[in-house]
Parts: sequence; structure tokens; C-alpha cells
Amino acid sequence: MGRVSRLARRLLSKASPIITVSTLGRNGNEIKLRFMAETPAERGRALTFNEKEPETLEWIRTYMRPGEVLWDVGANVGTYSIFAAALGLHVYAFEIYPGNCSRIIENERENFFESGYVVACGIGLADYPGVSLVHLSSFQKGSSLHVMDLGERGSPSWKEMSVYAGFSSAEHLISTGGMESPHHIKVDVDGSEQDVLEGFGDRLGLLRTASVEYHDNVLERLTDFFASHGFRRHEWSIPTSYDRNKGTRWDGFGNALFVKKA
Repeated sequence: MGRVSRLARRLLSKASPIITVSTLGRNGNEIKLRFMAETPAERGRALTFNEKEPETLEWIRTYMRPGEVLWDVGANVGTYSIFAAALGLHVYAFEIYPGNCSRIIENERENFFESGYVVACGIGLADYPGVSLVHLSSFQKGSSLHVMDLGERGSPSWKEMSVYAGFSSAEHLISTGGMESPHHIKVDVDGSEQDVLEGFGDRLGLLRTASVEYHDNVLERLTDFFASHGFRRHEWSIPTSYDRNKGTRWDGFGNALFVKKA
């Protein structure tokens, strides 16, 4: 077992740290994207790019147009941000874990965009501006589930696995920070989605679409919230991440797409 493990580590260290992914563009044309993949988490994200969230790819292809602005909130290493930029979107990728945020920059550098771009934003979005201590699930680039609620601060990993992160509301960033107001938002922040949405204030009603990660127990409340701002929930006719997650540790999780009513 020891020999196999050592051999596997040597082979992994010699493998290319970049994975090239082929996917479909807006008109069915082939697009090639390059992602840094030095960690198991990054490799997993790159290798499952087309299967992990097919509804997210279809949303970007179908609803977004070149020159429009996407805010990718909880962007991780920026795989969907990179795809959107390849289709001509102006993308602001928000990520609180510094390791992931730096990787967004590296992934952008690995790809060529004719008119789109990605701006890495090393802050989180909330319903208020401020600073909070964030507990990291892992130092591995590509990791997720970094949360503000630490529980017992006396735990052994509290200091070693925590960072202070800056947060702002979307309203504050747009009105005072000079950021382009988004036409579309993607929100995947492991349980703090409602805080992010509240931070948009009245600007939420100016969006064209919003994709929000949800669990079964909040979908009705989320749908009512968006309905109060003039949105309808889109029903997908393709298999989605919700279907893929059934029977796994992520059972009940998916992405809900909300579209502004005409």
C-alpha cells in the first residue's frame, strides 16, 4: 500500500497543473477553457465542469449577452466566471478565501477573452459593510464551505483555520465603489444567500436573472422573496445539479433560477 501511495503521489506531482476543458458556447460552437488544477479539489472541479451544474452553463449560454455584467458571488476558483467571460461577459468574481481568489486571477491569465473579462474581488457580500472572522474548511485551493459561524472559539483549529474577511453590501459597492451594476447574479455562499440578496436593496429589481443555490427547506421562501421583486422561478427541462445530488451528501441542494417578469 505504501509503495502504491508513493507512486501515486509522484505521478500526480508530474502531471500537468493545467486541465483543458471543452464545452459548448452560445451557438453550439466548441470552446476550450484552461484551469489550474494543482489540488484534488481543483482537479475535481475541472474534470466535472460539464456535469456538475449543467443548468448553470445553460443559463449563461441562454440568458446572458456579450457586454452584460455578471456578479459571481462565492466564485471559488472562478470556473463559471471564466466560462461567462469567454462568452463576452464582464464578470466580478467575489471570493473570501484568499487562496481561491488568487486562483481566479491565475485562471483568467490562462484564458484568452475577445471582449469579456473577470475582475477578482477578494471580499464577501452581505447585507452590511464590515469585517468578520471566517472559519476555513481547508487551505486547499478549490475548497468550499468556509463559514462565518465558528461555534466554539476554543476549538484547536480556531486560530489556524480562520481569516478576517471584509464584507460589503451590493448597494454600497455600486453606489460608492464604482462597480458596474449587474444584469445577472450567481449566488453560492453556503447558507448566507439571503444576506447577500438583502444587500442589493431596491437594485435587486433591476436584475434580469439570478441563480441562487438553495436547499429544499428554503426554496419556497426564496421563491416568495423573488416574486415580491417581480421575478418568476424558471423550471428546467434538462437534468440539473439537484437531480445529480440525489442520494449523495448534497441531497436536497440545487440552483434556482429567477427571471425578471416582462
